[in-house]
Amino acid sequence: MPNVPEQGRCNLHGLAVRVENHCPSLQPWLDRFFAPFAATPQVGGLIATSGIVKPFDALEVLRNVTPLAAPIARVDDLAEVFASDERFWLVHEHWGICQINLLKRQWRSWLLPTPTVEPVRQLEGAVLWPLAQLLKMRGLELIPALSIQKDDWAALILCPWNLEPEIRRLEIDGYCVIARDWSILRAKEHRVDLLGMPPLRKNPLTAPSPNSGLLEIVDRQRLGIALECQAVFIIEPGRRTVTRGRTLSPAEAPAILRRAWPLNYPPIDAAPAAPPQSWRATAAASASNSPNAKWISCSSSNRRSAAAAAPKK
Repeated sequence: MPNVPEQGRCNLHGLAVRVENHCPSLQPWLDRFFAPFAATPQVGGLIATSGIVKPFDALEVLRNVTPLAAPIARVDDLAEVFASDERFWLVHEHWGICQINLLKRQWRSWLLPTPTVEPVRQLEGAVLWPLAQLLKMRGLELIPALSIQKDDWAALILCPWNLEPEIRRLEIDGYCVIARDWSILRAKEHRVDLLGMPPLRKNPLTAPSPNSGLLEIVDRQRLGIALECQAVFIIEPGRRTVTRGRTLSPAEAPAILRRAWPLNYPPIDAAPAAPPQSWRATAAASASNSPNAKWISCSSSNRRSAAAAAPKK
């Protein structure tokens, strides 16, 4: 499979994306995420969005930051978001800084000389986070979430921690992974489709195991999947020893979905990142330290019992 060139262009589910990378340590991870899409036919016309990743240069960063930028959101103790007109900045103490320009549909990221987070976190902060903010302006929602399928049934799982044990259990029960780490959604008039995405978590310098089964999505056929999302599982932390779940009512589901939706910061545009307005799916919430894969199996086999949780706008 050909690698993405350091100044390359790929077809990300119908949208042309160009990523220019000047940080060699990040290139294997960019290859892992973008190379499968670079192998597809190129998209004609204008680039939907483009970005550049460079080593940190204090003078260059200063030239791209305005003193008028005001803080608008604090992600955690280590990251903060600033804004000035059409430009936004994400400043993270562990990996560097990112600038988004909404009018130009471009982003720039600068990586610190010695980042203190793993490369996959650098990729997520310097590339995937700004890309997600810009893609949603073109109708694609890129979020850090797991999506699965069984036959023609597909679901999105929102969880703030790693679900490796649950993924293995789901695989045993006959499920396929549509997107392991970052899911991409396309909203249509009366539905939301889940699209195939490659995994990130395994070391890109290590060849995948031949026994990895459905956990590895690297072939074009799998990446071309577009299945209607029929359920959303929201996994929440809790202290119960037994996993419990319930189906959300149409009245409460929109607010809970919005609260649980990843990347709901900052207010990059007039409306923060949120579930697509045309959403018609099943949402279930679980208060447990670990989701129960068998419970998911029961929900998928009895679709009528899981009522639609978010009504169409």
